[in-house]
Amino acid sequence: MSVCKKIYDLLVIILSKIIPINNKLILFESADYGENAAELYNQMLKKGIWEKYRAIWIVENPKEQESVHPEIKFISKKNILYLLYYRFAAAYTFFCHLFVGTRNKKGQVRVFLTHGQSLKNTTGCYVDYSGNTADIISISEFAADLRCKSLGCSRDSVKILGFPRDDVLIRDNDVKVKLHIPKGEKLILWMPTFRHNHGVCQNDEDFELLNNEEQLVALNEVLLSNRCTMVVKYHPHQDMRYVRKLRYSNLYSMLNIDFLKLGVEIYELMAASDALITDFSSTYI
Repeated sequence: MSVCKKIYDLLVIILSKIIPINNKLILFESADYGENAAELYNQMLKKGIWEKYRAIWIVENPKEQESVHPEIKFISKKNILYLLYYRFAAAYTFFCHLFVGTRNKKGQVRVFLTHGQSLKNTTGCYVDYSGNTADIISISEFAADLRCKSLGCSRDSVKILGFPRDDVLIRDNDVKVKLHIPKGEKLILWMPTFRHNHGVCQNDEDFELLNNEEQLVALNEVLLSNRCTMVVKYHPHQDMRYVRKLRYSNLYSMLNIDFLKLGVEIYELMAASDALITDFSSTYI
């Protein structure tokens, strides 16, 4: 273990003992206002929880999220307030990617909502879970076993509750109306996982079709003649320098922020679609 890591761990222990728990503070973490965290927040809103509690949300781009949800306090995980206060003080923490809260912090409830269930090997993608004190939610016994293998956690840590956002799949929605898709036209949803994330390559395959003007025009013509609209929904971690925004009559791309502005949840989009194209991601499960 490096000297810096030892110093950091020591500071965490000290601050964890010094900073008291705020019983009215709930901390969320996700890439943006979305995923399992957003649906959980929405259900809490319906039950009037936010009349008694305060929510702090850790995201990658706080200003972008505040432009859509000014009523929520968003902060960056690089914010000193998160590092020195909110990590230790929140009574409840719900996170999708970055493990938040503090191990063995007395009085703090920590729940790993996860990004979703995948069959691919995610071992090493998260921090070391051994000795951690958070609960993990999962969708089935099979999925729970996979999660334990990837995180190196005990089976007792995993609770089979289903994912909050999966409830959205069976909820009535007006997504096609919000996207201005003509009545009777089919909606095809293409959700590719990320290839590049801030300079880190997921694999060697690039989006050849999505960067080929000739093929895109040809694809749009096929969609038009068959009364279909295709929406390409890029992964929230995709580095957009490697892809382009698409805008054709029947073929276009959208980012998470675009759906937020329309009031559309991604799983609502999935439920409204007639076909799904995806690769090895959690969405097809």
